[in-house]
Amino acid sequence: MFSYNDEYEMNIAEINGVIIACEEVEDDYEELAQEIADKYQQKLDEIVQFLIDEGICEYFGEVTAEKIKSSLGKPLIDIENQLVQYLEHTLDETHIIEFEYEDDFEEFSCMSVNG
Repeated sequence: MFSYNDEYEMNIAEINGVIIACEEVEDDYEELAQEIADKYQQKLDEIVQFLIDEGICEYFGEVTAEKIKSSLGKPLIDIENQLVQYLEHTLDETHIIEFEYEDDFEEFSCMSVNG
């Protein structure tokens, strides 16, 4: 499932439009990757609301939840660091949106926009 990707310089697996990444592939990571990809899809509306609550509109102007959701693109989820990054979003061409998650997407924190 996982294969090394030179662009990301990590091992990645793509599952249902979600890119799962890790430095080293552990024994249980294939099962964990599937769980995280499924959980991400289930929590997407909550994630978008979290991004709004954390001030994403300060960076990209007043955008609706639906606009954010449709603009995020494929997330890159680093399962070792519990970090979600949007490298391909279409809200602009220069920034990276990221946040941390805990407890299998039960809690979100540390949203930042870099670039």
